[in-house]
Amino acid sequence: NEESARTFFNLRQQLAKHQKTIVSFIHKPRYILSFLQPGRLIEVKHNEDNWGWGVVVNFQKKGKQEGSGEPQYVVEGLFNCATPIQPNLPPKPCPVGAKGEFQIVPLMLHLVTGISAARLYLPKNLVPLENRESVGKSLREVQKRFPDGVPLLDPVEDMKIKEASFEETVRKIETLEHRLYKHPLHNDPNLETVYELCEKKNNLAIRCRDTKQELRDARTVLQLDELKSRKRVLRRLGYCSNTDVIETKGRVACEISTGQELTLAELIFNGTFNDLSPAVIAAVLSCFVFEEGVKDAPVMTKEALKGPFRQVQEVARRIAQVENECKLDTNVEEFVNRFKWELMEVTYEWASGAKFHDICKMTPVFEGSIIRVMRRLEELIRQMINAAKAIGNNELEKKFSEASLAIKRDIVFAASLYL
Repeated sequence: NEESARTFFNLRQQLAKHQKTIVSFIHKPRYILSFLQPGRLIEVKHNEDNWGWGVVVNFQKKGKQEGSGEPQYVVEGLFNCATPIQPNLPPKPCPVGAKGEFQIVPLMLHLVTGISAARLYLPKNLVPLENRESVGKSLREVQKRFPDGVPLLDPVEDMKIKEASFEETVRKIETLEHRLYKHPLHNDPNLETVYELCEKKNNLAIRCRDTKQELRDARTVLQLDELKSRKRVLRRLGYCSNTDVIETKGRVACEISTGQELTLAELIFNGTFNDLSPAVIAAVLSCFVFEEGVKDAPVMTKEALKGPFRQVQEVARRIAQVENECKLDTNVEEFVNRFKWELMEVTYEWASGAKFHDICKMTPVFEGSIIRVMRRLEELIRQMINAAKAIGNNELEKKFSEASLAIKRDIVFAASLYL
């Protein structure tokens, strides 16, 4: 039962978390220092290095911790070390079952994971190997005498820890232990196997979460760089000032959201639309809302449309080049080719009063696609009307309004195609 296994795993994880809190209380100098007499048994673990049980030789103060200002202490203990001992390298714990050599190892106080009620007699001189080995022999005898574990100091009875938060943690541990004993997996013969599988799954979930966070952080950095580059583009083209204040061109571009706003704003300020008829304006703007690729499209024949389309391409090419200069990865030709001319003549004829079935014969584009483009085009023209209002160009506003009226008719804008 995966749900039952997950519950048991979570209980043990919470228990381990609260046990670490207990250890953090025990590590406080005002509680532990008086028990670090020579001969006291302590258990030490540092990351993957499990030193097991050793014997306290001495302890001394070593400066203060960064940030908290709390004093730091180093405990010198006698531990079974792997052989051979390398003179210039730190000692390593002896693997279980291997023969090692007892050496005095200096360790930070916070690495102590357990402190025993038992103490051993220490010879005055621990330089001779035989004296250290005799202490090691006594340590092994103590461990044999207590097969269920060396007796530990009681934090409440022996160390007299009376803090309220400590007592609250003890109560939480008692509750969790009671729930663990009552759990159906507690006496299951496959408990360790199931627990290892849960632990692996949990570690994979943590790695997945951390990887996603790293990816989000990397994207944030990339987006920040892209934002800086886009701001440079806007400054270069005159849409905002060097202090990031929006200029008139910027306010015009803000009115447009359906098409490529920078290209459209540039066309407005270049005067491209000033001398065009409403039908030609509608045709030119169709380049910004038609996105489909068309095979076997007829060649553009109307000279009145070729010139404005070339201006669209020139403006688009200039914007793409500025983006590249501002360190945006823009493919100039791909950017220019976004503006598709295939429905320009169709739109021109529709805006000039042609019937829908006649314009459908002019292009291989499906009827539904034509209707969708016309509706998007009408939305874009409404935005262009607002852009013309923003700069106070009444004549241009009137032309855009006429273009909107010219295309907004008949079946293309019917509430239902079945009417």
